[in-house]
Amino acid sequence: RLGAPRTSISDPTTFTFRENFDQYRPGQLARYFSDVNGAFEVAPARGGRDGMCYRQVVSARPVSWIDPKMPPVTLVGDPQWWGDYNASVDVLLEDGGYTELLTRVIAQRGLHLDGYHLRIAGDGTWRLYSETLSDTGHTLLEGRIPVGTGIWHRIGLHMRADSLGVWIDRRLVGSIRDSAHLTGQIGLLVSPWNHAEFDNLEIASSAPAPYFIPSSEIHVSATSSYQGLYHGYDYLAANASDDRPETFWHSNWAPRMALPQSLTLDMGKVLPTQGLLYLTRMDGSTKGNITAYNVYISTDDVHYQKISQGTWSASDGQKMLRW
Repeated sequence: RLGAPRTSISDPTTFTFRENFDQYRPGQLARYFSDVNGAFEVAPARGGRDGMCYRQVVSARPVSWIDPKMPPVTLVGDPQWWGDYNASVDVLLEDGGYTELLTRVIAQRGLHLDGYHLRIAGDGTWRLYSETLSDTGHTLLEGRIPVGTGIWHRIGLHMRADSLGVWIDRRLVGSIRDSAHLTGQIGLLVSPWNHAEFDNLEIASSAPAPYFIPSSEIHVSATSSYQGLYHGYDYLAANASDDRPETFWHSNWAPRMALPQSLTLDMGKVLPTQGLLYLTRMDGSTKGNITAYNVYISTDDVHYQKISQGTWSASDGQKMLRW
């Protein structure tokens, strides 16, 4: 026996994260980073800087079996990260184009990365925009700042609840309130097919994260669920609380069950609760997304009291409910 993992899929990775890439040799891959497209590897830093950096090295569009327009991007972190954190990184554009610092990334499909995108471009523009799996993004903030090529700049996005602050070269250049994205990992993106370098990546908590009842302590049942496999997945009630963003519960559609449908989350004991976090299906479809809800609580599974009701849009992403 060679060994066994000491954590489960429900255990989040360490939140505070720092990486300067100096422990690696040129050509190596940095641990915890996962390339979605392009190729990122350790290389000697340019721009008059000693040490190593993380560089996007592919200069021509590869043969793609999904979408040839997908830009080079690498992700790091945990989709379960609570979104109250500050992320910052040094960036250097070698040959123009743009780079992006991604935060609160919960999913990727095709060209879309669901999360916040902070872009800095060689033409001197910067832009903060929000993107979901079903749209190309809408601008939240934008401006101009001298950038150029071959020069290191530090960019950062500071987030606490719905407060977002854009930092460039350690100066606050814009702030806004937006709650489209609540949790997720970070990423580094480069325009196709430019070379860019990254260094001194830092992620640190900006506020205490709320306590979530562990999924192992929750038993989920539903009025109905699809019992077969579809596209390689099942759609059972347990998927509603399994800590996996790629799985989800769906009421039975063969035969189609009439609304309303319901989920019951049984914690096995009386616990104080203040809200819930709902993640829609993240496969590009909005079928089955909850658009109207009633929430009831019970201490004996017999007598229930309604504590909340409301509506949500059918759009994909995360929804938070507090009571």
